[in-house]
Amino acid sequence: MTTLAPLPFIIMIFSAVASTIVGLRSIALRNKLIATSFAVAFLVNTYFLVLSLERKFIYDSLGEFTFNAASIYVSELVLLLAFLGAIYSFKYMEERSETWLYYLLYQLFIAMMIGMVSSFNILVIYLFLESSSVTSAILVMFSRRRSSILAAYRYLALSIFGGIIIIGGIFWQYQLIHSLNLAEIGALGVGQVNLLATIYFLGFGVKAGLLPFGLLWLPQAHSEAPIPIHTLLSAALVQVAAFDIARILGSMGIVNSYIANMLLAVGLASMLAGSIYALVEAWFGSRYTRLHVGKKHIRGIKRVWAFSTISEVGYIAVFLGLAGTLANSGFNSEEALVLGFGGALLHMYNHGFSKSQLLFDSGVAIKVSHSEDLDTMRGLAKRLPVMKISFAVGALSLGLIPGTLGVSTLRELVFNSNVPIITKSAVVATAAISLAACLSVWSNVFFSASEEEDNRPTIVPMALRLPGLLIGALIIIFGSYFTLEWSGIVSTGPALRNALRILAETTIKARVGG
Repeated sequence: MTTLAPLPFIIMIFSAVASTIVGLRSIALRNKLIATSFAVAFLVNTYFLVLSLERKFIYDSLGEFTFNAASIYVSELVLLLAFLGAIYSFKYMEERSETWLYYLLYQLFIAMMIGMVSSFNILVIYLFLESSSVTSAILVMFSRRRSSILAAYRYLALSIFGGIIIIGGIFWQYQLIHSLNLAEIGALGVGQVNLLATIYFLGFGVKAGLLPFGLLWLPQAHSEAPIPIHTLLSAALVQVAAFDIARILGSMGIVNSYIANMLLAVGLASMLAGSIYALVEAWFGSRYTRLHVGKKHIRGIKRVWAFSTISEVGYIAVFLGLAGTLANSGFNSEEALVLGFGGALLHMYNHGFSKSQLLFDSGVAIKVSHSEDLDTMRGLAKRLPVMKISFAVGALSLGLIPGTLGVSTLRELVFNSNVPIITKSAVVATAAISLAACLSVWSNVFFSASEEEDNRPTIVPMALRLPGLLIGALIIIFGSYFTLEWSGIVSTGPALRNALRILAETTIKARVGG
């Protein structure tokens, strides 16, 4: 049965072309068309997400595309952040030249990410992965600074490296089973599955920013991109790549101990290393973290968030690895799938919301202070009185503090008796270090002594204020709900668990029970 589930993807392609043509005549009309397109795509996607979680919508196929609960769920995050990022861009990018190219690539970039999560065909996933790399790389170098061009080159080089690895896996998969469908990989022997899983994990791990590859390109590319693009790279793209890892490796069987241990090891290492690098950057700067493409060493606020992204993707890998280790230790396989894959999908939203909130507010602070260096971004509390509060919300959620959306990750990884003590300890350490890094940035930006004498509140355009405030509100709303549900004050019955089960199962299968 054909439905309107593919409509958001189609709208993005259509709007990319139409808005470019309209923009030749009227910038204002172009912006209205882009905002309307994102709003309609988001609302349509939300409608099908609600239906899919209520089992009133199973899935829709369009050629090699498959739109089911999990793909729609991830697309929801992408579309929401893209919509807010577009509104933010209207003001943030207004002084830049050739914005027609920026908005064309911006919308195509979103379409590519939707395509990446809407197929079980490994070749289709790969093609959208490479398309997203090209569009985002051009956006990274949009400022045309020497440092941004170098960062984009490094980003493309690592993407090509990862792509070559994936192509090798695709050819070998087809030689083995004469199919590109992930669902048919299960017919392979254990040794063949393990090798193929390693190949795909390496290839997609480059794009997801997992260790060791994340350190080689992610801090440079993300920190050199304009704030709206940095937001989409950190809060959306790396998570889309992580979702593809979940879909690909999950299709090979969650009870595979080799895959589970590989995910856990890399995930734990990424968690700890990313958070430590973020804290070192916040305290001492690029002279100690290195991996910098600029001519001068700085304490880069955007670099802190970029290193933090490596840590947050590590959480997702840990969740996925736990699904296998718990299933192999006698835990019910279905419940292990829900805890691991469901927890990973929830954490995608915590990271997506927290990081986008911090980046949207950081962009305003950069505009006001005319600097990205924490050594000169000081004493903005009086100039941005509301933002000092909203900024703290994102910081606390990234630190997994109850009352914020991060409580869901804290509950499943630290207070779950089935999780190994080593994993719990690593999570607590990572959360503490991440929180320290975030609060260090917050204290530096808003409360450190400043040479600026004018402390009157700064008028910030609504287009720059609204995205951060809205995301901050969502963090508090969902965080309060999960905190109250955990404490037993609010009862959801089986609804939440059933929704997570649907999302977990449709990550690796076209439909629940299919």
